Amino acid sequence: VVSTQSTGSSGINAEYGKQWYQRRVRGVTFTLFIFCTIHCGFLKPCDMSFSKFNIKEDNFDVEKAVRAAKFGNWSTVFEIIKKKPYLINCIPEQRSWAILHQAVYWNDLDVVTKLLDIPNCDALVKTKRSRNNDADPSSTPKEVAQQMGGRQAIVNRLDNHVQNLRNKRFGGDIIYVVPQKEGEEEA
Repeated sequence: VVSTQSTGSSGINAEYGKQWYQRRVRGVTFTLFIFCTIHCGFLKPCDMSFSKFNIKEDNFDVEKAVRAAKFGNWSTVFEIIKKKPYLINCIPEQRSWAILHQAVYWNDLDVVTKLLDIPNCDALVKTKRSRNNDADPSSTPKEVAQQMGGRQAIVNRLDNHVQNLRNKRFGGDIIYVVPQKEGEEEA
């Protein structure tokens, strides 16, 4: 269990539809951004106050959810994620994979689809360095599926999900920002 102490910082930036909280863990300040979407797809500020977060309880729930995912106990995973959807992309300190990586490992397209249907689920969440090197560090769920082989349906589903989000947000175009020196002509 990680002991934490609140920095006392919290606020809402309604213009961007995000609410943020800061926590100090082992001398490092972490900022948690929480986005809530309503049925029309626009962002609105969360109505969750800073005091509603219990870092020890959340730590326990993340560990429980990822452990349940590791052993394929999806009912426990979805029970926790239903109550605390902001934990879906978290990776406990002693673990390397998020819940979505575990669903890819189990080669369970239905679970992957159900997870991707949760608005908070990040299809590009990256792994941490693994103790037993079962996947490269900083691997997305798609990369884990490709490394393991035999998971083409899951790779396709992850690709479609990312492409649909890009289409929804940017019209399908990938936006590149390239720095240019002053006076330099465009390429």
